[in-house]
Amino acid sequence: MKWRWDQAAEVPVGTAWDVARVTRAVGALTVSRARVLGVRLGAVLDVPLRGAIEFVVPLGTSVSWPPLPGTLCVGRGAIRWPTPLAAVGSHRHALCGRRWLVPPVPMEPLATNGAELCEAMGAALAHLRLASAALTPGRELPASHPAVRSVQPE
Repeated sequence: MKWRWDQAAEVPVGTAWDVARVTRAVGALTVSRARVLGVRLGAVLDVPLRGAIEFVVPLGTSVSWPPLPGTLCVGRGAIRWPTPLAAVGSHRHALCGRRWLVPPVPMEPLATNGAELCEAMGAALAHLRLASAALTPGRELPASHPAVRSVQPE
């Protein structure tokens, strides 16, 4: 009923799926990396007021989620889901301001595989760290950094 009025519906977390929440910078890059890696993305929400992106992941993912910087995986609570028509490409927003980066699709899995999402997030975080180090004048990466080790002779 709420979707008929472009309102978001309260949807419980931890009964059928969990939610992985990341900062917008990490989330946007994660979506790109996931697509490059061939990860089939489930529903993904853009939450501008929180500065976050939320990925629907399988139930129980929050229990094994690693401590990645800028990420949180929750298995309890509720999130607000806008109408599926409130997607980035449609230029529509729900009244709550949320919109879908990847809207839910009928007859398609709703959740992104947690391990594959974690891999894509790790790649996004590494990319952002390397970019930050490259843009910081006078800052060198430590010799133990994987990017440095990969180009050092044996």
